Amino acid sequence: MFAAFPKNNNNSIFLFLLVFAAPVFGQVSLRTSLPSPQPVGTPVNWIADAAGSAGSGLWYRFRVREPGGEFRMIRDFAPDPEIEWTSAETDGSFEMEVAAKTPFSDDAFKTSSMPFTMTSRAVRGPAVSPTKHPLVTLYSAPPCAEGESIRVVVLTPQQARQATPRRACVAGKSINFYLAGLRENTGYSAFHEIENAGGAITTSDSLNFQTGLIPSGTALPIVTPFVRRLTEHPSQMLLMAPLFPNLPAATDLEGQVLWYYPGTISVMTRAEGGRFWGLTQSPGPRTLQKIREFDLTGMTLRETNAERINEQLRALGKRQIGGFHHEVRTLPDGRILVLATAEEIMTDVQGPGEVNVVGDVILVLDANVQVVWTWYGFDHLDPRQAAILDEKCSIGSCPPIYLAAEGNDWTHANSAQLAADGSIIVSVRHLDTVIKVNYANGSGDGAILWTLGKDGDFFLESTAAEPWFSHQHDAALLPDGTLLLFDNGNVRHGADPSATSRGQIIALDESSRSARLLMNADLGAYHFALGSAHVLAEGTFHFGAGWILPGDRAAAIEVDGTGAIWYSADIDRPIYRSFRILDLYTAQ
Repeated sequence: MFAAFPKNNNNSIFLFLLVFAAPVFGQVSLRTSLPSPQPVGTPVNWIADAAGSAGSGLWYRFRVREPGGEFRMIRDFAPDPEIEWTSAETDGSFEMEVAAKTPFSDDAFKTSSMPFTMTSRAVRGPAVSPTKHPLVTLYSAPPCAEGESIRVVVLTPQQARQATPRRACVAGKSINFYLAGLRENTGYSAFHEIENAGGAITTSDSLNFQTGLIPSGTALPIVTPFVRRLTEHPSQMLLMAPLFPNLPAATDLEGQVLWYYPGTISVMTRAEGGRFWGLTQSPGPRTLQKIREFDLTGMTLRETNAERINEQLRALGKRQIGGFHHEVRTLPDGRILVLATAEEIMTDVQGPGEVNVVGDVILVLDANVQVVWTWYGFDHLDPRQAAILDEKCSIGSCPPIYLAAEGNDWTHANSAQLAADGSIIVSVRHLDTVIKVNYANGSGDGAILWTLGKDGDFFLESTAAEPWFSHQHDAALLPDGTLLLFDNGNVRHGADPSATSRGQIIALDESSRSARLLMNADLGAYHFALGSAHVLAEGTFHFGAGWILPGDRAAAIEVDGTGAIWYSADIDRPIYRSFRILDLYTAQ
């Protein structure tokens, strides 16, 4: 399909779509859900139609760039021929590329193109516009001068303030911001501030707007605070990745809903300042096992699937993965750190005869979700060391498995973090260990540099009767050399049913392989699964206590350095991870 080429101006986006198809499956055409032009930020669906009998079996890739720039991935090759995309930050010229190919092949592609124009919303001054999300508003500011920066300030009805991060001005380009972290059906006002190179600030007039209503039947978590010691506290939002249903959401500390993800995902893994990573696990083919980055409105920003990753692994001479689990996060250099599964049928290991053993893989992808580094647990850990509590994976209870109906859930890593020295810290739940992997910012050989845990490389100094963690979650090495984690305590609880989960800080001396337990906070209940831990901006610590039985509940708990509880809230369903955050704009 072709459309008339629009006239160029400073307030327009030119969007070209190139569609590729191999001659063996005929021509590929393209259509859009809306005609050109549309205002910036308007979601547009791009649909590729492949002619010929093989068209339904194709994979499609969507990438975008500014003319003359580098393409960036939106979705790597997958069976879905349709994607939603818009430019939500600024107007300008863009080129969208759509490619089609036969799975597991390197077809030659045929091309066609289609232009599309998006116009500025700030032609006559700043503007506020609703989005497809009832709790997210688009603020559009007119162009500001090179060398200046701009941010938007939102005022609540009580005149409390929140502000977006500053962005650099681009001459001739409008600047657009999503405003989020707002209650439903509530009036707000917003204005923008422009700061010049000398530090002088110019403020615009305020614009009033009102949020929409959350659709009835949206199954959002219910948060009930029962300890609240602080009246003034910067980290005033609770961001959650709930299960049953798996609907990421944010509330204030009183439990009022401020945001939710309107799409479908198995679990949200990390929040990165107006962007979020998550993954899907679904019974069926590996194309259904996905990682996805999405924005505040729920629009996909980047996505790939396990089968596409396996195409790359085969080309690299690497073993295959089954699916993704537990961790997806962006590294400081723009690469992406991902946990995945691998299976091996092993004989007379972890049981007599043939046994399907499910282990872990670390993947590092570039910014365009292409594999650049891999680590396989089978190469570096001893499979004769079985899961301590003999956990099993069956279809539906773990990420999908493919070699047998059941497998030994051997390692079950549940977090991975880049440390300051360029290594990767991995929490290996079913072995009750935290390991340090030689990543060396991409040049490492994957060797395990140390193991921390009851039978690991470190001597632990503590007066506690049972100081070591077990079946822990979300281990992270902090800049001061201490390790923070959520200690579920499954092994302790098996021996003593009165044992509770704990929040721990452990000081590490890596040179002497000695450790000291600095904090061992009793979190008041036993949470057999899930959990998270991180430092708050105010210097206290948040622990997401993920799943307590009976009742399928969770808790969000803040403690000080002594382990004293400052804030605690009950949540009415299991929570994979929770985060106490300043706002929805600031990277955590």
